[in-house]
Amino acid sequence: MPVFLKPLTQPDDAETVELNKLADEQDDPVWRDAWRDWCAGDAAMRLWAGWFNDHIVGAILTRDRCIEGLAVRRVTRGRGVATRMMTLLLEQGDWTVHPEIAEASRSFIRRRFPCPPRDG
Repeated sequence: MPVFLKPLTQPDDAETVELNKLADEQDDPVWRDAWRDWCAGDAAMRLWAGWFNDHIVGAILTRDRCIEGLAVRRVTRGRGVATRMMTLLLEQGDWTVHPEIAEASRSFIRRRFPCPPRDG
């Protein structure tokens, strides 16, 4: 899927609906904490939205160059969305991975991308 990635700071109503659907599908407590922080306006938390056909299909939550969450909508899983989003994010520079991120996300990232774990 030709996904593109852009930081999202002030989502409109439609984007908020799509982001809430994405968040509701996530079981990872680190993702949920990062999502809650971003929604609360944490200036250090950044949300990178993955877009396809004018819809949000995934998101990456980061803080201080650390990946705290990687999420893809269920309906688009298995189509390379996470791979494309990570590839685009890594074009922005070096990143670490939160040590408590969900095992599925951590192993996916480590298998495909050279992101070291964050200390502590």
